[in-house]
Amino acid sequence: MNEHIAAHIQKGNQYFAAYRFEEAHSEYSRALYELQQAGLALNEAAQAELHLMRATALASADEQAALSDPDIFNQIIDDYDNAIDLRPEALHYRNLRGRMYMNCRFVDYKEEAEKDFEFVLKQNPHEPDALNMMGLLAAEQQDMDRAIYYFSLAIEQEPSADLYASRGMCYFRRMPPAYEVASREFAKALELDPKREDLYLWRAHCFIELGEEAAALQTYDQLIELAPRAEYFVDRGQTRLTSELEQARNDFLTAIEMGQHPLAYNNLAWMLAQEGEYEQAVQHAETALQLDPTCTIAYATLAEIYALQGKEDAMYEHLALALQHFYDDYLDVMAEPAFQPYLQQQRFQQLISEMKQRQG
Repeated sequence: MNEHIAAHIQKGNQYFAAYRFEEAHSEYSRALYELQQAGLALNEAAQAELHLMRATALASADEQAALSDPDIFNQIIDDYDNAIDLRPEALHYRNLRGRMYMNCRFVDYKEEAEKDFEFVLKQNPHEPDALNMMGLLAAEQQDMDRAIYYFSLAIEQEPSADLYASRGMCYFRRMPPAYEVASREFAKALELDPKREDLYLWRAHCFIELGEEAAALQTYDQLIELAPRAEYFVDRGQTRLTSELEQARNDFLTAIEMGQHPLAYNNLAWMLAQEGEYEQAVQHAETALQLDPTCTIAYATLAEIYALQGKEDAMYEHLALALQHFYDDYLDVMAEPAFQPYLQQQRFQQLISEMKQRQG
């Protein structure tokens, strides 16, 4: 091999190891250019690996741009294509190209991704990465049973927290949901990775859906012991609202002390309204919106507070905002106890009618 070409490759590898991906890409490009200019060729395996390293360096330099910028994306795909042409038996090359196709953000290349993973599995039916990717594709297409099938095969090959979590999410989201099975999957994932905060949250959601409040609270306790974040105190407080009001209040106050959490203010506002402390309730709900204008549940809370006081103009003003920005289903509005005295009023029915029209 030409000494200059070897030097570029070596330098590229050094830059890559130091996470200096743009410089690594530049060195690999120089090596490929000099090979072409000199009419030289490495052995097929080495040249394929050089294309692969250049693609990986460019993808790693800016992962967002690699998936969003057509020019960068196509450069990476071209290198994967060249690597695969040189070494069609290298299945991990197809897995890498399939991942790029799967995650592309400007064109739907899911079909191309699936072809790559299916090719890999035809050659090796037990290849865990391709099985996992096929599961993720199926889940994205809302085919949960098919996704579970692939995740199960992948788990047989290489069990991991990610795979158990992915299979758990499929059981959670399938119709009808299998919350009990999902909770067991999240538990298996936590055995392998006990610091995965999201898994505690999903397991708690399973218990809430199953009506097992004590198990949900125990799961939140474990999560808060691991990571005492304001949002987790809010989640635990919301779960406590049905049976442990003072403990719920303490959780919301803790969240406020830790980080001025808007949802904690909103939930305290709701609690205060139930106790007849309307002025303070309004202040807390307004604070929630000041801290975070996207905390749109506070519009609904304010509408309820004014409804309980009989302040119709203020109620309708905030109810209109809640219907536009928070509520997904008008039936939830109709079922709210605070609004029951107003259901037959023309203004109320008009707002509901407008919501129905917006939703088609």
